[in-house]
Amino acid sequence: MAHTIHFHGLDLTPAVDGVPSLPVDPVLEHKAFTYELTPQYEGSFLGHCHVDSFNHILAGMYFPIIIHQD
Repeated sequence: MAHTIHFHGLDLTPAVDGVPSLPVDPVLEHKAFTYELTPQYEGSFLGHCHVDSFNHILAGMYFPIIIHQD
């Protein structure tokens, strides 16, 4: 199954927003993609896969993102 990471609440370019094929294809097994983020502000956010989101979220496949800048 392919995967992406979609970040809620972060203002990101489409290449790292995790929406499949907009413009980056989902990551397949044994492949990799590096998400390079430059957060603009601190806060608590949410991330999840954007491929088969419904089933992944029901299975608990989502995570917090906490950004703290010194």
